[in-house]
Amino acid sequence: MKDGARHTSLNQVEAEWLSEFVRQHKPRQTLEIGLAFGVSAVYIMSATGRVHYIIDPFVNSAIYQGYGLKNLARFGLKRNAKIFNEPSQLVLPRLLDKGLNFDFAFVDGSHFFDDQFVDFYFLDRLLKIGGHMIQHDAWTGPTKTLAAWIATNKTNYQTVDSPQKTFNIWQKTAVDKRKWFQFKKFKVTTTGKISSFI
Repeated sequence: MKDGARHTSLNQVEAEWLSEFVRQHKPRQTLEIGLAFGVSAVYIMSATGRVHYIIDPFVNSAIYQGYGLKNLARFGLKRNAKIFNEPSQLVLPRLLDKGLNFDFAFVDGSHFFDDQFVDFYFLDRLLKIGGHMIQHDAWTGPTKTLAAWIATNKTNYQTVDSPQKTFNIWQKTAVDKRKWFQFKKFKVTTTGKISSFI
């Protein structure tokens, strides 16, 4: 295992908080983008005891060496994991086409802005009203930019406060009722907080 890849995983405090969040909200259908070493998946699946959809094209890559799958097997969770070893932009549309929907999504996949935007585009359509979406690595520029756009333009989402500053937590509260031409400009600060809107 390459030690440099360990920073991609949740730490113990984040993982335990995530587990408690899932236990509190009791989602029935869960999805995750980005398996890595399987830390978040183990905590999510242990909290629900249900089938969990996982999307990660790098499951068996040289970086992770299959450790995510090994950890799921180690905790007896692999049988409840529906794993897609493909890019999320290919898998998410297929899940939508199948009519699936989810109460909870944990997003820790590609950190390119365009990939994150595409992930959100499809997850928005897959997420039930009342469902939650958590984005990891809230400190990164692309994630901060996406968060600022959601906060200003997606009025059917509200932020959920958390002591975990590495998470952006969203709850879908209604259907999207934007007018076809609606767009609000926004600014992103270095702290990740949304600044005054234009």
